[in-house]
Amino acid sequence: MPTDLDDLFAALGRQADAIAIAPAEQARRRGRRRGRNQAVVAAAVAVCLVAGAVGGLLHRSGHSTAPAVTPSSRTLSEIGRPVGLDGTLTTSTTVASNGRVFTLWQEPNGEFRVLAADLETGAEAWAVQHRGEPDELATLSPVAQAVVLSTDRTATAYDPADGHRLWELPLATSDVLTVHRRALVRWSRDTGELAALDWRSGEQRWSLPGLGDGPVWSLAVHSVDQMRADGGTDDRLVQVTGKGQVRVVNVDTGTVSRSLTVPAPDGSGMMRADNGWLITSETSGTGYRVRATDLRTGDSTVVFTGPPGNALTAVAMYLERLFVLDTGPTGTRVVAIDLRQSRRLWEVLDDHPMDGISAIGGHLLIGGQGITELYDQNGLLVYRTPDSYLHWLTTETLLRLTMSGTVERIRVADGRVEPLGQIPLQLGPCDSTPDRLACPVADGLRIWRLPG
Repeated sequence: MPTDLDDLFAALGRQADAIAIAPAEQARRRGRRRGRNQAVVAAAVAVCLVAGAVGGLLHRSGHSTAPAVTPSSRTLSEIGRPVGLDGTLTTSTTVASNGRVFTLWQEPNGEFRVLAADLETGAEAWAVQHRGEPDELATLSPVAQAVVLSTDRTATAYDPADGHRLWELPLATSDVLTVHRRALVRWSRDTGELAALDWRSGEQRWSLPGLGDGPVWSLAVHSVDQMRADGGTDDRLVQVTGKGQVRVVNVDTGTVSRSLTVPAPDGSGMMRADNGWLITSETSGTGYRVRATDLRTGDSTVVFTGPPGNALTAVAMYLERLFVLDTGPTGTRVVAIDLRQSRRLWEVLDDHPMDGISAIGGHLLIGGQGITELYDQNGLLVYRTPDSYLHWLTTETLLRLTMSGTVERIRVADGRVEPLGQIPLQLGPCDSTPDRLACPVADGLRIWRLPG
């Protein structure tokens, strides 16, 4: 059973758009664990700008790799002591949310463990065990009201304060969960039927019948502030069917605020809802089209057409600016589009494929095999780094964490690198807040203070 982490993986306390572009192997591990999730974060692949103008595309001269910085030999200040992760760590995920860090891992026998620790003190808050099978997948989704452990068979909610079980929900193979701060929404991928569950009791608050015309996608609508602790979503959920029916649902009440029709999407599931816009893709001869629909007015416009033989790899948004990642035989290009005016703002061409993209505060982060790059609002290269964990720390800074344990803070305005220190080798994905870093390492879950 897949889980939609739009508002979660967010937020990852940072959201689907505030995504970390991680090393390829780390991304593959996450992909295996989240392979059936609706909101999938693309693994980073190759990025390397061409040296000259190609096909009339805007050439970004003056791009240069950020100056090399000598890694700091100092260690970061640790908060508390390592919290032991009992058993053998086979897969793991770590999510910081609402003053705590939650780590999920699986033992070789399939059993899942969840550990909660306090980000302020580093002390263990609680730990639980959950049955599982060796080949079973699971995701962990914390919100203010509950921590949800979703497996192939069940969704179980735990109290964030003390870890006691609130409720457990059996799941069908076609069920998908949308983790929203207002409610947990369950919908059927086959029929589109929706049901919202109360976070504390697990009881159904409302339900809606399906739209009944083939495959259905449901996605939460992101808000402007995607760095918010609540995941950066508003109170709307959008459903799109295989034949192009669209309905906008209020997550609080189940009320359908708007129904409309768009051309049938191409079935790839490459769609996004941001700041009142729905972005879908559709087949166009041997290429594709990207369509933007204003959910406030119902107006719908094709804003980008991919050339024959090219594929839409990913999209990202900030305010009313859409970023399209397009891959073809000659490489990849990133196109920035003003949605209100349906106008291209700039393009950057690359001769390698890439599939990681994230936009925050007007800046764009793209990633590939061995390279991650940061661009400003005008498409100018600000920073480039070799393959590493690069994560939005705030709207003004990035956190860079190498496989060898070097930790750096990057200023997005100019790419300035600030060495922060060293940590031990990590056993799984880390997560961070503006002033904390949490990672599973050999002697347990450890938390460090990030200097101001």
